[in-house]
Amino acid sequence: MKPRLLCRPLSCFLMLLPWPLATLTSTTLWQCPPGEEPDLDPGQGTLCRPCPPGTFSAAWGSSPCQPHARCSLWRRLEAQVGTATRDTLCGDCWPGNQPCLPN
Repeated sequence: MKPRLLCRPLSCFLMLLPWPLATLTSTTLWQCPPGEEPDLDPGQGTLCRPCPPGTFSAAWGSSPCQPHARCSLWRRLEAQVGTATRDTLCGDCWPGNQPCLPN
């Protein structure tokens, strides 16, 4: 009697991956962790790459990193610099520049 596989190779592979990596989306078979985005250059041999400077990704996902907020566009002071996993936090209005735009 010939042994039978209980699952097809791809489905077996996906069952062995940690859940966030095995989540299926319409464009990718993986999810990148916060601070990273999908690597669209298959020659590099990686699925995800760090967010480029000036961008961030706050959650697991398959979307590209987003640009940090530019507080100056809202005439606000920068309260906290953005990181690869967190957007820039805008604070108070520029001194002498009332009213300023909402965040």
